[in-house]
Amino acid sequence: MVPATRQMTTEAVFAHILDNIPLLSREHPICLSFQQQGYESAIDILSIFENELETLGYISPTAVDGVENVRIPLLMAHRQIVRHFLRWQESLERQKGSPLKSSELIALNNEDFVQYRGSALGQVSTTTSPSTLNTTSTNSISKV
Repeated sequence: MVPATRQMTTEAVFAHILDNIPLLSREHPICLSFQQQGYESAIDILSIFENELETLGYISPTAVDGVENVRIPLLMAHRQIVRHFLRWQESLERQKGSPLKSSELIALNNEDFVQYRGSALGQVSTTTSPSTLNTTSTNSISKV
């Protein structure tokens, strides 16, 4: 948690969001992507549109297979972390009825985020895959 005496700039809130909510190191692909794409404040993160998540990536800080400056897209798991965070913020703002203040964002922590992610697992995917049921009776067991 950020000390109360620290000035709550959008940059401080940004650091809190990355350091204390999903617990990301500065070398994490999400942080590298945000840094390389110019995301520097809390409002930058909160302004990401979900359809932009597919385009997020980063230039690898080390050579990949001997090739420098390789662009690596964020993995699905990393995009899901960002997607969950964005949806969590939307949910909190709906509950409150207005945007969250910096002091409210600073109060959020990893436990709250993990709890939200666990409760929202079925709500993350925006595409529905069709399910087909095998209705043939050759493999079914009937009760008598």
